[in-house]
Amino acid sequence: MKKLLNLLEFSVSVIVCFVFGVFLAGVFGVSESAMTFGVGMILLSMIPRLKPGMLAETIPSVNTPDISKLVGYLGKFQKKLFSTMRNALDIAKDLYVMPGIKNAENLTKLKVKDGVKGYEETFEPDAGDLEYIPRKITVELLKRDVRVNVLKYRNTWMAEVMRRGVDPKDFPFAQFVLEAIAKSIAAEINDNAYYAVAGARTSFATSVDGLAKIIADEITATNITPIATGAITNTNAVAQIEKVLAEVASPYIKNGLNVDVSYNVFRKYQEDYRERYGKYIQRNENGNFTVDSYGPNVELVPATWMGTSQRIIATPFENLILGTDSLSDSERLMPESEFEIIKLRALFAMGFQIRDLEAIWVNDVDVLAP
Repeated sequence: MKKLLNLLEFSVSVIVCFVFGVFLAGVFGVSESAMTFGVGMILLSMIPRLKPGMLAETIPSVNTPDISKLVGYLGKFQKKLFSTMRNALDIAKDLYVMPGIKNAENLTKLKVKDGVKGYEETFEPDAGDLEYIPRKITVELLKRDVRVNVLKYRNTWMAEVMRRGVDPKDFPFAQFVLEAIAKSIAAEINDNAYYAVAGARTSFATSVDGLAKIIADEITATNITPIATGAITNTNAVAQIEKVLAEVASPYIKNGLNVDVSYNVFRKYQEDYRERYGKYIQRNENGNFTVDSYGPNVELVPATWMGTSQRIIATPFENLILGTDSLSDSERLMPESEFEIIKLRALFAMGFQIRDLEAIWVNDVDVLAP
């Protein structure tokens, strides 16, 4: 019925415009142009008249983004996204990750004194045989707020993530954006974790104490005695790393430990080693570089998270800790929409600590700046 009424309205408009056009042409004495004028009026009559609400129907509208898929993806894969973030962290591969820390956790070390002696019937325990040495790791609650304008970047995202034959209405927008954000957070943490110093809390680098600050504070407190090496160069790197290892207790050498260095120091070590021995250092059966003069269990670990540091850190893998809150509710991603804008907030917790100060050896060169 609606189509029939529209057709009737259109027909009446055509007739009225044609008659009016012929009348005007006759009045002005141009009868030969009457038909042309009338047809022109007919064509004009075919231009639709704007009615209330018609503009909205004829011009494609921009709707508020539907974030139901985003919310659904978060609900289903939130843990996977944080796992993606941590897996992208090189520092999480080089440090012992301790999950489930809500605020702080004690890393108590039990130290037992020597006391073996010749047999006598008398029971003679020594005072202070057992010594508990407390250390605490604290994680800081961190956030990352992201504002996404769907209209601005949508085509770019579709171009990067869509495969041939995928329905454009069902493109993996949520997964792509959230995984990209997770990887970006990981890169920011990795680049700043070592030199971070807690303070203003305006960035990751000013929200937690990184290992450089922790080591420097323990040296100042005389809990760690640094080994003098001076500046590391491509002519002394081998000797300086071996100088640090010469101070390590033999049981640690036998059972294995890591020597963490920046890629800057690692490159100098390779160059020095090549000039000394005519080859580069070899990998062990696990595919890791080793300090061959100390056997296969002493691994030289080039660390991206150490920036250009000149610090040499010799310690068992389990001794340097990255604490997270991955098992609690404070690790979450929350979306909110406002018109075409999507707001995302990532919440998570992180902190660093040395478990045992008697099981770490460092040199004397480093600065608290990347």
